[in-house]
Amino acid sequence: MSDSVPAYRRVADELRRDIMSGVVAPGGRLASEARLAERFGVSRSSIREALRILASEQLIDTTRGATGGSTVQRLEPSDVVAQLRTSIGALVSANGCSNDEMDEVRELLEVTGAFLAAQRRTPIDLDHMRSSIPADARSVPTLALLAEAIFPEESLPAEWVGYTQIDALWFSDKAAARAEVDALKPV
Repeated sequence: MSDSVPAYRRVADELRRDIMSGVVAPGGRLASEARLAERFGVSRSSIREALRILASEQLIDTTRGATGGSTVQRLEPSDVVAQLRTSIGALVSANGCSNDEMDEVRELLEVTGAFLAAQRRTPIDLDHMRSSIPADARSVPTLALLAEAIFPEESLPAEWVGYTQIDALWFSDKAAARAEVDALKPV
């Protein structure tokens, strides 16, 4: 890594990779500060700062004392949502990105989320999705478009069959929108 990256960030990045790749599983303990300092060839203060970063990301929990140490935490979806909300809020409030950039991020998250929902859905999930659909789905063009991808054609509400109006905010033409829908359809 580049020398311009502070030692604590390099350590945090490598430990994060170990955690995310499963080298150290949830419930597992990281090595002691002394051993980590030896492994990375940095001071214990750099190790402590790296551990603080990982703790702020809710990847580890660190306790002090004779039986203390750093334990890898199980990251829950709600934890990720909270982190995203905080990070995006900070970025927007600091004018760190434009509305167009935020729209790009939103599109990436929503399209990926819809794709995964279509792939992983169960009959119970379908029931929950159906119960959350507004009475007039045509008032939400993106919802109607995504519903075509999530629900099999035969189970679409009658008023949705053939409905493919494109939300102009998201897609510039029908061909691009159809390609997105085709990518979302379950296999």
